[in-house]
Amino acid sequence: MAKTKLAAEATAEELRDFAVNVMNLDVKGNWGEPKIREQLKLIGFDTQAEGAMIPLYEKAQPAAASDESRSVKMMKTSSGRMEEHHCIVVSAAEGEGGDRPVCARVNGVNFLIPRGQKVWVPKRYVEVLQNAVRDVYDNTGNGLSEDPRQVQNYPFSHAVA
Repeated sequence: MAKTKLAAEATAEELRDFAVNVMNLDVKGNWGEPKIREQLKLIGFDTQAEGAMIPLYEKAQPAAASDESRSVKMMKTSSGRMEEHHCIVVSAAEGEGGDRPVCARVNGVNFLIPRGQKVWVPKRYVEVLQNAVRDVYDNTGNGLSEDPRQVQNYPFSHAVA
């Protein structure tokens, strides 16, 4: 089950994640909690309404130069258990998605992965990105190809921290 929180008790960062990733709002970097709440209310989501809930997100950890030359290492997750993490860079997309973070979900836990940055991501979320593919049909001389090719929805590469 996804982790949630009463919207009335949410922090500015939690509200920002919800506004951008769920409500698709263009939230400016200098907006504080009151402004985000105001904008959410304008589009019909009253954060002060009784029982209003928002999903919570875990976030990728930035890769530091001190991580030497490793692309895989064991790290603690937010729940405190050790898990294999991969250093990856998710490409920015043209059009839909742009440079907004990618939200991956495993067993009801949402995880935000920023684009264009070296970050440490648990292996289970890397597998989600690997399996997020779509079929693309190429144009041929007489229409579309019969056999589609699969492309990643969120292209990424393994990086060395």
